[in-house]
This record gives sequence, structure tokens and C-alpha cells, in this order.
Amino acid sequence: MENISILFICENDSLFDDLRPKFKLLRDDDGVWVCNLKNYKKQLENLDIKILIINADDYSKKELLKIIEYSKNQRNECEILLMTDKSNAEDILEYYDDGIFDYFSAEIEPWQLMIKLVNAFRSNSNKVKEIVNGNFFEEFDILDSKTGLYKHKAVAQIFDRLDMRQKGIFCIISLDESIKTRVSVSRLSTVIKNNIRNSDIGIAGKSGTFYILLPSSDILKARSLIEKIQFNMGSDYPIHSGVVKIGFQDFNSVYKNAKDSLLCAVQNNELCASLTDKIGNNWLDDEKDSESKKHFKLFHKLYKSKMDTIITPLFFRYQKSCETKFKSAKVSQYTNEIESVFNVRCGKNSSEVTIHYNGFTKLYIGISHKGLDSLENSQYEFDLKSFSERDLNRILKKFLAEFEQSFVND
Repeated sequence: MENISILFICENDSLFDDLRPKFKLLRDDDGVWVCNLKNYKKQLENLDIKILIINADDYSKKELLKIIEYSKNQRNECEILLMTDKSNAEDILEYYDDGIFDYFSAEIEPWQLMIKLVNAFRSNSNKVKEIVNGNFFEEFDILDSKTGLYKHKAVAQIFDRLDMRQKGIFCIISLDESIKTRVSVSRLSTVIKNNIRNSDIGIAGKSGTFYILLPSSDILKARSLIEKIQFNMGSDYPIHSGVVKIGFQDFNSVYKNAKDSLLCAVQNNELCASLTDKIGNNWLDDEKDSESKKHFKLFHKLYKSKMDTIITPLFFRYQKSCETKFKSAKVSQYTNEIESVFNVRCGKNSSEVTIHYNGFTKLYIGISHKGLDSLENSQYEFDLKSFSERDLNRILKKFLAEFEQSFVND
């Protein structure tokens, strides 16, 4: 018995007799079964249908939409083709929105119909493969049952299997701390699933965070996706994200840079931050010293030493001093291998010291004030080797003196 892989729905069997010769290029085991509106549900249930062809001109728009809806609900992997010579462009677009794969005229040439069928078979095959893989992932406990996304434990393995070194983006997304007790993370997971492409990979992370792997993408496209996710979350449910280019880094490096970028976004109350992209655009391209590049590891080790012995201790010392002196101000600070920030916030006013390391021989330190119109921002540049505790101490004293001036004036 032949394998029935195509179901043709029409109200006039003789219509298919005219169309049958155009299926002559089908494979021998791709049989076609003809049925009508009354019994198509039974055939759809009993047969291994891969493609559903509907003679749209036999049915009203309402009937046709019901057929499409029922078929997609029962067999979502089954691709739907419409044969029509009467439907207008507006109706065709609506049918696409409801799930059809393609359409064609009854006067179509055999080779043109064959191309449409081959594409539909290929799409069906990919969908079946996704279903099988999904069942496999569930069986081996790789998918998160609550969110429908991959589990955190699978992220490193997924990363290693994807070839995203030339073009790829890794994102970490988190709800704002102020709303974590008011909204479920399932809301965010649902929005993420509904807005990423089929080629993108969503992963449920730890502590209410989510990861997104974006193959063949760039920073601007990733930012657009984050903005879209925020828009669909609604303005009452702010999110933050850290976004990094993957390049030729291993997973641990990418993950750390993304976490640092997320921390920067949270600290600065921004929707999206990308520390590595910021560094690449501003300073790395300006560093022409090939000898410096050759000794990158040596410079990085020196910066790590400056961070541990100068930046981190001074930041903690000044944090305690600020918390004692400015009771109503909120003081926060963090340090990492790309950016270190010391922030003092009081109401709508915010001031911070930001230290950027360019990856080679330079440190760039900035003092910025937001909401304090009377104060000017400052920028400093230091050689990494000569940067000392005295230098940072001088900058932090100046920073706090400026903030205290505005604090008293307020």
C-alpha cells in the first residue's frame, strides 16, 4: 500500500483528476488522498499527512480559516498549501498569518508545483526533527518544564556545539530587583520565547536570569531584540541585560563578560549594556603598539594586581565613608576585569566614578554627574604601570567633594 503523505481537501473529486497529472514528479511513496470538508478531520487523524492542500475556492473565508486553525492545532508540523484563483491579496496575507505555508493557482506548471511541494516537505521534515529533539531533551532532562527553555546546565554544551565564532551574540537578561517580588519570571520567559527567532536559543539561567544565544547576529540586532522584549514586558516591568560578542572566546570568558555587562546595566539603571563592545569601539582600535599587543597577558596581570591592591580596597573604604556621611544616599560599587564603578545616588541625582581598562596599557577614569546641572564631568587618562593609590585617592576625594557640594545645596 502506498504511503499517503498529501491530503487534498475539495468538494469536487473531478477537480483533482485534472490536477493529478501535475503530481507526476512526486516520489513513488508520496501518495495523495482526496477528501471533503465532512471527513477531512478523520483522515488528518488517521493518516501520516505531511502536506495538506486545500481548494480554497470551494469554501467561504470563515470555513477556510476554521480548516486551517483545526489542522494546525492537530498537526502543527503539517504544511498547508492553498489552491486558489479567487482569493484577493488581503485574504492571502491573512491566511499566511493563520499558518499556511504557500499557495498556488490551478493553472500552475508541474515544475512550479514540484518546487512548492519540495519546500513544504523540507519544512515538514525540519519540524518533525524539532519535535523528536524536543522529546529527546525532555526525556534526558535538558528542557525546563516550567519555561519550555533549555536548562542552565545545558548552556555550556549548547555553546560548544554551535559554530558562532564568526558572528554570534550572547545575552543575559534579568528582571529589575524592584519588581522581582511582584512579577513571576514565567512572564519574562514567555515574552522571550515569543520574540526570539527559531534559530535563536533561549536558556533558563540561575536566580531568575535568562540567556539567549543569537547565531549570525550582531550587537545592534541584539539590542533591538532586548528593546522588543522590554516593550512586550511593559514599562511597569523593567529588565536589564548584558550583551557580548562571542568572537573566538571560550564559554567561560563570554559568560563572565556578559555577567559583568549585566552588572553594569543594573548599576547604571540601563536596559542594555555591552562592556566588550564599548571597549572595542572606543579604545582597542586606537592602540597601535604591536609590542603592547604581544604582551597582552603581562598587562592584564598588571591590571589585575592594580584592581586587587588599589581599586577594590579604595572603593570599599570610600563606600563606608559615604554611607556614614550621606545617610539618605545610596552607595554602590563593583569592580571587574573591564570596568569598575563607584556610584552615589540621592533621589534623581546620581554621580559616579568609572574606571575602564582598554586591555593594554591605559586606564580611562571618568567622573560623571547626572541631574546635577552645576557640576561638570571630568575625564582622566593614566598609564597602567604608573597608576597609583595616590592617583585614585585624589580622584575619589574630588568626586566626593563635588557630590557633597550638591548634596548640601539640595
